[in-house]
Amino acid sequence: EYGPFSVEIEAAPADLTFDPSGPDVQSIPRRPSAEHRSRLLASKTKRGEERTTRRRRAGGALKIAVTEDGLYEVPLKDLTRLFNTPGRAIVGLARSGQLALTHRGQHVAWMLSKNGRSLLFWGQGPDSPYATERIYWLQDGPGTPIEPTGPPEHAVSQGAGWFTDSLSFEHDLFPATALVDDPADDFFFWDYLFADHPDHGQKTLTIELPDVAAVEGRARLEIRLQGATDSGIAGEHHVMVSVNGTYVGDARWQGLEPHLLTLDFDQSLLNDGANEVQMAAVLDTVAPYSLVYLDSISMTYTRLNVARDGQLVTRAEGHEVLTVTGFGSSDILVLDLTDPRLPKNVRGITTRPQDSSWSVHIPADDPNGVYVAAETAAFRAPAAVLAD
Repeated sequence: EYGPFSVEIEAAPADLTFDPSGPDVQSIPRRPSAEHRSRLLASKTKRGEERTTRRRRAGGALKIAVTEDGLYEVPLKDLTRLFNTPGRAIVGLARSGQLALTHRGQHVAWMLSKNGRSLLFWGQGPDSPYATERIYWLQDGPGTPIEPTGPPEHAVSQGAGWFTDSLSFEHDLFPATALVDDPADDFFFWDYLFADHPDHGQKTLTIELPDVAAVEGRARLEIRLQGATDSGIAGEHHVMVSVNGTYVGDARWQGLEPHLLTLDFDQSLLNDGANEVQMAAVLDTVAPYSLVYLDSISMTYTRLNVARDGQLVTRAEGHEVLTVTGFGSSDILVLDLTDPRLPKNVRGITTRPQDSSWSVHIPADDPNGVYVAAETAAFRAPAAVLAD
């Protein structure tokens, strides 16, 4: 049978005592037998061989983790240590292009720094809501160099000083898994609006927009919202939006559905720097309640070509020459990022002093091209470089 069973435990005899330090206890050393010693030696040897194998495997490939878009620099001295290879050999591999940088099996172009001491590449941030890093792999083998562009067709002089930029703002502060069906969807949200509530019916968020150009034109605000209640009433969710105190538009929708609110308005409403986006959820139908979640905000506007922290990504937008100002030195690298996996080293740039800073004039061969200009001090270090 399988129980249950009743077990009765008797009390220990009153005269039962045990003294581990008493005369009845003694320690007798025992040497392992020859067979046992042989097994211990074999096990130790095997563990040593496994460690050696792991080191050799580590020397064959490196894992480079990056967290955001940028120009990344990996010193060759770090490769020497991680590859467990003499420095002269690493330098030889780098100079001969025998280091292969890849991402998801595709080659990524790289180049040596001007002083020949570092490997440079354009890294991109993660493309999944479930990842905080993008992983690149580096190993010995034929690599893909960053090729130079052709010489400019004309003299490079003062060029366009602005471009259209789009910045996104998002904070994943709380989950709402019941509102999404696809596991690949982003189910984290930033804030919420409860219609007509005295404290949570209105929210004001401050976003930073650098170098807003004082030009005529239109800006675009995109707000990703999510309906969180469903009363069955058409137009139950109503959100009104203002930018820096000026009303710019609203949206209505129904049910547990996402909604992208797109609003165009005059760029003159924007400040250079801090800007306030005010949202108000109102009850103006027969719906008894309305709860809305905020996912993210994006702002598209005309931005000056001014480097921030020694770097700027800009766009040609039909211009033949671009001028980027605000650099702290004349040691500036420019890459064509039209294909970010295979960028090109732009030739024919000119740098000029401007007050207490430097500017660079960039020949834009591709009218739809994307370019990054960065001074040496702006090169980033990867989040991690690890032997795999």
